[in-house]
Amino acid sequence: MATRLYPQSTGTPPFTPAIADGGWELDAAAFVARNMSTAKANTALTTLSSVPGGTVTQQYRYGCFVSDTFNVAQTIAGTCSLVVGKCAETTTSGDAHLAFALRVTTGSGTHRATLATVMATSTEFPLIASAATRIHSAIAVTSFSAAAGDRLVLEIGVHGVTPANEIMQMRIGDPTATADFALTSGLTTDLCPWIELSQTVTFGTPAAPSASGNFLGFFM
Repeated sequence: MATRLYPQSTGTPPFTPAIADGGWELDAAAFVARNMSTAKANTALTTLSSVPGGTVTQQYRYGCFVSDTFNVAQTIAGTCSLVVGKCAETTTSGDAHLAFALRVTTGSGTHRATLATVMATSTEFPLIASAATRIHSAIAVTSFSAAAGDRLVLEIGVHGVTPANEIMQMRIGDPTATADFALTSGLTTDLCPWIELSQTVTFGTPAAPSASGNFLGFFM
């Protein structure tokens, strides 16, 4: 059974993940760190709008989203898919593409593994008047054995190909009364973005270690 998580637009995560996977180069001025969960937290749809600040090909992080802890050790494998809405750039001089990385960290934020990443040209962002979804579908996940207490971290941003120094945007949030996007590029509606793993992943507080006791009996 697939596991879908929703990036939130408000709230404070347990940590702000540092750039760790070697693909991201800069944080956009609009950069935020938030939580994500398998249940919607009813945060408002909010536009992350930023001027990258450079005109060379680079990857800019717009947001990092931190999950709850894994309740048990589990191997993460299969594929992942992602849809983000209202992606746009200011003029045809820009050349922005949806970039992302999905990682495993310890419960306190130390990088453990990169599960999947796309930081390349795909489908260019439309102009702001035609802001629309961009997706990555069925991206292979590098299998990793995560421990109880580890977390998932989703990073989304822009792969800018010699971009003009102009506004590039996307939209996050998970209002409970709003439906989810279909995994379709070019949708101009204003629905909930998400990332989905093809396998079941479970979250929660790991069980406390059992205390080891001494055997006090004797064999006669």
